[in-house]
Amino acid sequence: MHHQCAMRNSFKKTMFGARSSLRVFISSTIYSHHSRKICSFSQDHDPGSWESMEGLLRCPANFVPLSPISFLERAAKVCRDRTSLVYGSLEYNWGETHQRCLKLASAITHLGISRGDVVATLSPNVPAMYELHFAVPMAGAILCTLNSRLDAAIVSVLLEHSQAKVLFVDYQLLEIARGALDLLGKKARELPILVLIADNDCTSHIDITSVSYEYESYWLMGIMVLT
Repeated sequence: MHHQCAMRNSFKKTMFGARSSLRVFISSTIYSHHSRKICSFSQDHDPGSWESMEGLLRCPANFVPLSPISFLERAAKVCRDRTSLVYGSLEYNWGETHQRCLKLASAITHLGISRGDVVATLSPNVPAMYELHFAVPMAGAILCTLNSRLDAAIVSVLLEHSQAKVLFVDYQLLEIARGALDLLGKKARELPILVLIADNDCTSHIDITSVSYEYESYWLMGIMVLT
């Protein structure tokens, strides 16, 4: 009899952003559908112990391709009320993260982004960047994360090469993004839509006249998905 397996969280990964600590909680203990613990992974796990599985017929119980989308869907079901992200005073559980990413994916498609299109980001490790790693593939698009240490000239080259249709930019890097778009404009190329990732405590003095959308307002364009 094949047992249906599910993944649960047993390790914690910490990511550090430029402004504040971003902590992400991820998981991996395997349980059967009878809630009986079968096995758990550790960092010193020997990959050779899986050799005994060679020759088995692949099925959902023993072989499931990993993807950000399936991981988030599983986490939202199995660990819905468990913490998924902490950033300063901001905290989300997996259910909230799943809903936010679904709405963000919906908002991305409303801009005409379709399968195979490129969405670029110029941002440190902030919650918006975290959500985009799930939402962009949900929309069928390709995520192009630009190094936040690059100057405007290099960013413009990468935007042109990737043919990005949307650029999400952190407010700290807005001037670099504007410089890159100015350089692109001189080449008579269609410019990507600019979405600003703002910080309510630090963005009141920033000129946003060249910005198409602000992240939280843009996020609200998405359709709420009920689960």
